[in-house]
Amino acid sequence: MQLIKSFETTSSKGGLADVFNTPVSWIIFAVVGVIFIGWISYSYIKGQIDKKKLKKQALELEIKSKEEYNESLAKMHYIIKTNEKYLSEFTVSIGKYNMGTLTNTTQSIITDLLSEQYFKDLILFNVDYKKYVNHIITLKDNKSNNWTKKCNDSIIEIEKLFEQNKDSYDQDKLNDFEERVLKYYENKLFN
Repeated sequence: MQLIKSFETTSSKGGLADVFNTPVSWIIFAVVGVIFIGWISYSYIKGQIDKKKLKKQALELEIKSKEEYNESLAKMHYIIKTNEKYLSEFTVSIGKYNMGTLTNTTQSIITDLLSEQYFKDLILFNVDYKKYVNHIITLKDNKSNNWTKKCNDSIIEIEKLFEQNKDSYDQDKLNDFEERVLKYYENKLFN
């Protein structure tokens, strides 16, 4: 009973100011302050860690995009060379394949390249490779027997880009790309 009377008299004497002067209230304020400062610190540190992760992911994506770009560039180089080879070997009427099959095969392999998932994800909508993609689409949209007349700029640009990046290729990979392109043509032209 004495405790209740003491509380009533304390609150009636000093009011709210006396509540804030008690050690318990200071402890509560200190705990709340520490929690608040801890939360602010945690948010800041987490933000910094997330920024580092994003930078690392962006760098990895850029490296992967460059690798895939170089691969598609090598494939396009071999598509152009293989197409030129079969065009030079073409003989009207008595040849082993007709011109329509050759141009359709070339268009088909370029369409396959454009529809590969890595190409869509990393190259197709990347602004750094927009010119390159436009050159590929120009070649795809024209028959391959007319490339030297209608799309020579695209061929020259792709070949120039390939030569600029030639040092970044592994010779075994280049041989693999060339072999795969040749097999694709042989399967379409002779089967």
